[in-house]
Amino acid sequence: MIFKENSLSLDFTNYKAHKGSLLIAEPFMLDGYFKRSVVLLAIHNEKEGTLGFIVNKPIKNVALSDIVKPFENATDWPIYFGGPVQTTSLFYIHRLGDLIADSKEIAEGIYFGGDFKIVQELVKRDEATPQDIKFFLGYSGWGENQLEDEIARNSWLTTTAKPSLVFNKMSQNEWWRKAVFQTPHFYVANFPENAYLN
Repeated sequence: MIFKENSLSLDFTNYKAHKGSLLIAEPFMLDGYFKRSVVLLAIHNEKEGTLGFIVNKPIKNVALSDIVKPFENATDWPIYFGGPVQTTSLFYIHRLGDLIADSKEIAEGIYFGGDFKIVQELVKRDEATPQDIKFFLGYSGWGENQLEDEIARNSWLTTTAKPSLVFNKMSQNEWWRKAVFQTPHFYVANFPENAYLN
C-alpha cells in the first residue's frame, strides 16, 4: 500500500482474467452495479467477448417462484442480480455436472447453462437445492479489451472460482471479503468502503 496525497495506491495488475475467474471489485469502487461485487466469468475469449454473473447480490424479496411459473415450489430460492445487461433474461450456473445435459464446465466443479427442462424437473422434484443451482437476472458484459483495461486500472482483483465460495449462502459483504481472502491482496478485505474512514 502506498499513500500519496490522501489517496490509496493499489497494484492488482499482475493477475489475468480467464474463463472461471472471479473478479472482485477493488475496495473503493463506487459503481452502483459493481460496488463490493464478486463476478464469475462464464465466457472470456476474443471471439465471444466476456460474460459473467455477479454471484453475491441477491435481489431482495424476489424468489425463483416469482419469476418462472414452472418453479412454483421454489419459494425459498433466491434470484441474483447478474449484471446490467439483459435484465429480463434468466441465466443459471450449477455444480451438478453431467446431470444437466449440454452444460459447459467453466471452472472445476462449476457449470454454465444446460438443458432447462432438466433443471425444471430437478427443482420440481426437490432433487436440487439453491446450493446446487444459482439463478440470475441479467449478466455483466465487457467488449474487446475492456476488461483488461479495467484490470490495468486496478478496478478488479482476480482469482480462480471455487464451488465452495460461489454456491455458498452469505451476505454480500461477507462474500466479497471471503473472495478477497483467496487473493494475495487479502489485506484489503478489511478496508472500509470509504477510503477516508481508514
